Amino acid sequence: MLRRVLLLAGGGLAAALAVIAVLRSGGLTVVPVDAVGVTILVGAGGAAVLVGVLLPASGDAGRVGSLLAASGMFWFLGVCATPGAPNSFVFTIGLVAASGSAVVIAHLAFVAPAGGARIGLLARATVVAGYLAVFALAGVAPVLFADPRLHGCAECPSNPLLVRDDPSLAGVLATVGAWVAVGWSVLASAVVISRIVGAIRRGGRVSALVSAFALVFLLAAARPFLTDVGLGAALAGGAGRTTFWALSGGALAAMALTLALARMTARRRVRALARLLLGPGPVEPPGMTASLRTALGDPTLRISYPTSDGGYVTDEGESVDAALGEPLSSTPLRFGSVESALILHRPALFDLPGLREDVGSTARLGLAHERLLAIRRAQLRALEASRDRLEDAADAERRRLARDLHDGAQQQLVGLALLLRFARSRVDELGASEASAEHVTLAQNGVDAAIETLRSLTRGLHTDEASQTKIQS
Repeated sequence: MLRRVLLLAGGGLAAALAVIAVLRSGGLTVVPVDAVGVTILVGAGGAAVLVGVLLPASGDAGRVGSLLAASGMFWFLGVCATPGAPNSFVFTIGLVAASGSAVVIAHLAFVAPAGGARIGLLARATVVAGYLAVFALAGVAPVLFADPRLHGCAECPSNPLLVRDDPSLAGVLATVGAWVAVGWSVLASAVVISRIVGAIRRGGRVSALVSAFALVFLLAAARPFLTDVGLGAALAGGAGRTTFWALSGGALAAMALTLALARMTARRRVRALARLLLGPGPVEPPGMTASLRTALGDPTLRISYPTSDGGYVTDEGESVDAALGEPLSSTPLRFGSVESALILHRPALFDLPGLREDVGSTARLGLAHERLLAIRRAQLRALEASRDRLEDAADAERRRLARDLHDGAQQQLVGLALLLRFARSRVDELGASEASAEHVTLAQNGVDAAIETLRSLTRGLHTDEASQTKIQS
């Protein structure tokens, strides 16, 4: 709430200062002093500030909203570098803001809408270079050594940042800053174009539109730097200044409108999800997956849940590697610092501002419940797999024991039985006593009984009943 109040108050103050500066400028400004000019000024900046204020304050949408509102404020303050500025402080801020508005727009294009994705290294470096180089060299540095009142602008307010008046040094710094700004604009435009191409390939219409409008703003905002280095002489006239200013205003308003419509779409999908989750009866698996697929319009969507061992399982307890098939884009849903679920979906699904945070908040209880069920199913699957491993090990051990009995003790007993039969025949041939013959016969019968017992045991180890014995859980 405090963020929205501060952004709205800052935007309103910047708008008021801009309108006062334009109306008091006597035509010495890029803004036409008429109804059309004021409408473009207030409409573009006001749309950016209002949409930025209305976007959610947390997560990616919070950064997008803050940057969009800041873009509107820079748009307003950029026209305050005129003799009609209310005071010297506003006049100086206008000088700096006029040079830095393109950097804020580029930053906005790189993060909006990100859908939870991080800014690439090149885009991050471009933003940092813009804030350090363009703001410092093209915006602040020349202001430190130039007093407009001493160089043809007697009506201009004083410069509170003036260190000393040195027109030669200020001119050199302005030229260097302009060249740096032109080079940065080329780099930023190339990065934005690459984002447009990437967004089109993955189906991110919102990202593509926002980046396209940002590209238009960057190209229009580069006009004063091009004229400062002598590359845009044809654009230096008053009509050209006004046309490019209006073009940048239209691009800013279009960015705000695109994000506003995207936010409305996100809210509509979240309301559809809430109706599904709050319908009659409990949500049973795969209820969360089906609900999210229906509400978000993605039939390929799947949900994976984190486990204590660092892996992920589906709502049926299967490991992600076994259940995924084709790789999908992934977006984690976090509650605080704890990851509750990993949404696997088609690319660009969460490009709508605030959609990821709203889905996580709306489906929080359902996801937590289904995660517990998924972890329980995974544990049962692990228990069944352990049981199967034990059964396989027991079967292997039974087969080994049967083989050892057949090839070892049984063969030895068979050999002993043959020897006893031979001994009995020799006893009969030699006419030994009946007692000796009886002892040999008893030994032979004992060995035969042992052999039969081993054969029965071996057959028992190989029966289906033994091999299919289950360990009771």
